[in-house]
Amino acid sequence: MAEVSKPARRGQIGRLGDEAPPAAASSNLTAKTYRDLNFKVPLHFRQRFKLEAVQRDMSQVDLLQAAFNYFVAHNPRDGHDDDE
Repeated sequence: MAEVSKPARRGQIGRLGDEAPPAAASSNLTAKTYRDLNFKVPLHFRQRFKLEAVQRDMSQVDLLQAAFNYFVAHNPRDGHDDDE
């Protein structure tokens, strides 16, 4: 019969320097931390939004950020500073 070696003891696995190299970060996430922003929109708005982003050669994130920044710049809150 073939000789079977004993399994490694708990806590002994990976101690011999055979650690995996750290995974490289995706190139589209460099220097920024992104989080999900989830909400429902009407189907027609979603279609228009996606089409507008494509026609302007922008990502949907860039379009949303540009629209939000424009809205905030042109619609100051009553009694509040712009940079709060």
